[in-house]
Amino acid sequence: MRTIPNFPRHVLVRSGPAAAAERALALGSALERRGHTVTLRPEADGPVPADVVVSDHGEAPLAEEQALRARGAVLACLDGRADRAHACDLLVDATPGRGRADFAGLIPRGARGLFGPRYALPPQDREGGDGLGAERIAAALGDLVAAPPFVPGAVALRPARAADAHRLWIWRNDPVSRAMARSSAPVGWDGHRAWLAARLAERERTRLLVAEADGEPVGSLRLDRIRDGQEAEVTLIVSPLARGLGLGGRLLDALAADAAETGFARCLIATIRADNAAGRRLLERAGFRLAQAGTAWPRYERTVIVPSRSAP
Repeated sequence: MRTIPNFPRHVLVRSGPAAAAERALALGSALERRGHTVTLRPEADGPVPADVVVSDHGEAPLAEEQALRARGAVLACLDGRADRAHACDLLVDATPGRGRADFAGLIPRGARGLFGPRYALPPQDREGGDGLGAERIAAALGDLVAAPPFVPGAVALRPARAADAHRLWIWRNDPVSRAMARSSAPVGWDGHRAWLAARLAERERTRLLVAEADGEPVGSLRLDRIRDGQEAEVTLIVSPLARGLGLGGRLLDALAADAAETGFARCLIATIRADNAAGRRLLERAGFRLAQAGTAWPRYERTVIVPSRSAP
């Protein structure tokens, strides 16, 4: 994370209807003591030319955060639930025991994190904090500049682990992922953990992988065998923070290479909504051919060439 000398900035502190007003007031007062101009308001949009936006709006959609950053604002997010992705430059979570590992793949590469009760704001700071959380956050905001955009490098796949449950759950419940799935209903945490445990225990039938680019989690891929180990159905989810970076085709190529190397399947099957034009183009560019049309979920196939292994 790059830093610059602290200088007066215009900071917009916004909160959702459920957020305690005293949190915004405490942080606003700390920022003003450091010479910043502060505006308190609940909504994100408007004519306020803020350099920095502090979002205490737990229900703000990811697209809204991305739009704020696209307009040039530095974005800081206060999060006490760790149940969604953020397009932020700074993330603050004062929950005891929670740390950066809980947000791997959920905040941008290079984003700064402030974790633990040291950063608690009212009324939480009276339950284990020392009352200086607002001052510490204000100090961090004064030195913050937008992180450079994430440019994915080499892609690698690794087997999913139980420790991946949280980020896989959030990726699956992202609105875009749900809209493209056969079931758009939200997936509960307990049900997801049970599902993941079952998939990890059925490695002969399911191959569940996490994709990383330069060590940053960027998506998940799953192969489910459907016919004597010859065919496997593909499920691909790209992290909400990695969409639009051209990763989809690279992940599918990596999956095909993995299936060939492990011998898990000789044909990859993908079904996709007929109205998902971008997804269908992605499959075609990744070497999938249309095998069944005329349905709400057309079927695509890609043959996997399994390398021959000579006998020793």
